[in-house]
Amino acid sequence: AHAYAYGYDISQVAFHESMLDIIDATIGIERIVVIHLNDTLRPLASFVDEHANFGYGRIGIDALQAFVNNKRIAHIPLIMELPLLDDTEYRRIFGMVSNW
Repeated sequence: AHAYAYGYDISQVAFHESMLDIIDATIGIERIVVIHLNDTLRPLASFVDEHANFGYGRIGIDALQAFVNNKRIAHIPLIMELPLLDDTEYRRIFGMVSNW
């Protein structure tokens, strides 16, 4: 969501390779030790990080799943940051992402 807030449209799966190329050229993918994963309620390039539950944000489940499963970064651990939800919903989201 941070990349999305700064104008990188990762909701478009076709942009993922370009995004990873930018990351690799600037800091190097090999230097990424964790991916902070969340969806957002705010529009592209809003410069605001407002977390959304997976499936209710602007990036979308399909794009998030495709991004983290990209062969260039699939080995990197994820940290999910979600809005306040009940325990059942936390378990559902964790189970869904674990199965990606």
